[in-house]
Amino acid sequence: MKLGLSILLLLGSFSVMADTITIKADQWCPYNCDPKSDKPGYIIEAAKIIFEKAGHKIDYQTLAWARALKEAKDGTITAVVGANAEEVKDGFVLPKMSQGLNVFAFFTKKGASWKYTGPDSLKQLKLLGTIADYSYNDEINAFIKDNKPLIDQASGETALDQCMKKLNADRITAVVEDRNVFNLAAANAGFKDAFEEAGSSAEKIKLYIAFSAKNPKAKEYVSIFEKGWAELRKSGELKKILDKYNSKDWE
Repeated sequence: MKLGLSILLLLGSFSVMADTITIKADQWCPYNCDPKSDKPGYIIEAAKIIFEKAGHKIDYQTLAWARALKEAKDGTITAVVGANAEEVKDGFVLPKMSQGLNVFAFFTKKGASWKYTGPDSLKQLKLLGTIADYSYNDEINAFIKDNKPLIDQASGETALDQCMKKLNADRITAVVEDRNVFNLAAANAGFKDAFEEAGSSAEKIKLYIAFSAKNPKAKEYVSIFEKGWAELRKSGELKKILDKYNSKDWE
């Protein structure tokens, strides 16, 4: 009887400690992909391994980026994924190490003559395809802010797909996006041979999983994640996960 009671108490204690960590973002594969896929993104796969080992569960859902940020700032969800430090400078707690390295490149239809040679070259475009509420890098953000008539913004969970369709239909002349994200999305959407890279920004930006500071356990979750991420990298498990997405370790 005492043994049975002890087991019940132990199970009850475990159920109290086990949390459901809700992560939301728009699809930005290979960092975070379709939640229903067996390849939900390498950051998501790593997070599941790390937090399940600590006794917690991951609930990963897709949501328009602006809404995901707002829900995290409000404390409605636990974290967002694939964020740069500028996007989450207020109201978030970040791990010490990054979960990716972002290089923004410009893509045109194959055979187009335009090439990116710096911010001034963007003024030659008819329209530049971007995604609403994204923070790119300093030079791209400045251009978008100062040249609204040259910017075409897509929004929602299928924003990048919208950009690619507009580019293919000649409604815009170029799209700016993370190199890894665009190439994978174009291939998956059947546009593998339709577009080409027309240059990239020299600035490289670190990407993070960012936890809502409104969550009282945010620092605890970050600590768990930092330790787990370091263990995955040391053991070689992180490389195996990255290999599934044709991605390489950036550190």
